[in-house]
Amino acid sequence: MNTGWLADPSVLSAGSAGVKVGSEVGYCPGLSLMGSTPSFFPSMVTFNHVMKKWRHNKPHPISVEYIHNHVMNLHDRFLRGLVLSKIENQFINTKTLHSTLPREYRSHTLVFRQPCPWTAQQAVQFLQRNDITIDCRNRFVRIGFGFNHNPEDIDELLRVLAKEPAPASKCPLSRS
Repeated sequence: MNTGWLADPSVLSAGSAGVKVGSEVGYCPGLSLMGSTPSFFPSMVTFNHVMKKWRHNKPHPISVEYIHNHVMNLHDRFLRGLVLSKIENQFINTKTLHSTLPREYRSHTLVFRQPCPWTAQQAVQFLQRNDITIDCRNRFVRIGFGFNHNPEDIDELLRVLAKEPAPASKCPLSRS
């Protein structure tokens, strides 16, 4: 809800073909009202939160640069936390980090390479069991950070990652 993502996350799961132009994507289960009408409550919450920040950030007007800097600070906190806490979660750690561009060009999403799509899905499910929603695309686990996230969210993510899940079995045979 903090990111405003309303689409059904299953379109980004390991077994999915992904999202392409013309793909039909439903809404996240639980966000539809009767008759499949989307509920815009999460969007309104996000909108109201941003407007509240806008009004109360008079010395630092909200801009693309301000939001990007906020997200990059969250990235820094997260990456520093992985190193300082010596987190060696089998899915998300400094060795599985795909790449990090310089701050001014970096996406708001950090990507972690997994051995196969099945392992990526295991990472998503591990965090979902701990009430953290991320997505994967093929064998890449993606953690998106947004304007509505705060340092406490990062600390919670690090705490959950420090809880090492049961070792994953090897990737099942696949034809890909």
